[in-house]
Amino acid sequence: MVSIETRDCRTYYDFVRPRRIALTLADYVLRRRGICANPAAIVGAFVRIEEGAERPDAEIHFAAGASMQHADGKLTPTPGICATICRLRPDSVGSVHITSADANAAPAIRMNYLAHGRDASFQIRALRRLRRIFDAPALRPYIAGETRPGLQVASDAELLDYIRASSDTVHHPVGSCRMGTGVDAVVNPQLQVIGVENLRIADASVFPSTISGNTNASCIMVGEKAAELMVG
Repeated sequence: MVSIETRDCRTYYDFVRPRRIALTLADYVLRRRGICANPAAIVGAFVRIEEGAERPDAEIHFAAGASMQHADGKLTPTPGICATICRLRPDSVGSVHITSADANAAPAIRMNYLAHGRDASFQIRALRRLRRIFDAPALRPYIAGETRPGLQVASDAELLDYIRASSDTVHHPVGSCRMGTGVDAVVNPQLQVIGVENLRIADASVFPSTISGNTNASCIMVGEKAAELMVG
């Protein structure tokens, strides 16, 4: 994430100040309008980070507010904006393992972010891209300064340390029950669990690899295909 302190423009901060927050809440309760009716990130973009990429390989989310680090989304005490950027097709692979014969016991989930060197170098370049975007001439009149990570964080090593300390999930993991025909497949092309009778899986866990975007529409497609398979 790159967070920017702003000037001469309105951000979410202006609507949650002590003297304004009551009006903001009333606007939503009575008219379903205002910032409470907005998503956290109101602008998105798909971009190419790798040279020679044939299609976008990163997604950016822009928000009209800036949150403090490790503050569970609490806004900064000054006007600001922020943006996050993620690699759409990462090389790092995590794992999910059962921890008990008790079906109600939580599994051990290891996301393993940035384990692959290409993911780490990619995120460094991606963060630098965000900085170039915020340094665009059209935005300069509204930019007071960078608050996260701060311009003093400049080298690749410093940026990677910041990325490791501040990165988070975007809630679209896939592939823990991947579909295929090889030894690492959990379900076959008919979505049947290999070695178990009368059991199919129809969600993002069957994707052999991650997709370049949110998983909702693809999961609906998998569910519809599963229904077709079951009715013949």
